[in-house]
Amino acid sequence: MALEAQEALNGVYFANPKTKFLINQFIIPIPLKKPLSENKIINQLKKVSGDILLVPANKICQEKLQNSVVSGIYLISLAAFKNLIPLKTTAVQNAIKKIIPEKFLELNLKAFNLAKSF
Repeated sequence: MALEAQEALNGVYFANPKTKFLINQFIIPIPLKKPLSENKIINQLKKVSGDILLVPANKICQEKLQNSVVSGIYLISLAAFKNLIPLKTTAVQNAIKKIIPEKFLELNLKAFNLAKSF
């Protein structure tokens, strides 16, 4: 799981043909470096595994929740709903309730529930 597309390349060292990549379709410019294009990133990942799911998590969260900062919660919830990780959705939801401060809990639970519909 990568919160930013270029970050996914950091996982290639640990990947194999059975690896499933879940990637936020979002690129953050790296200071003093030219950002890689989405196509270049995908082509590099395909050398290891063709199982790549690009999700515009930032865009979805911004449009639906008016806040892209919860894109990480959205992605981990999506991974649980799609059985991409060995965690039950109830475990993810309970962790959110336990870890997230009260003033941000409602927003994060909305991101969790939003992931159901992807």
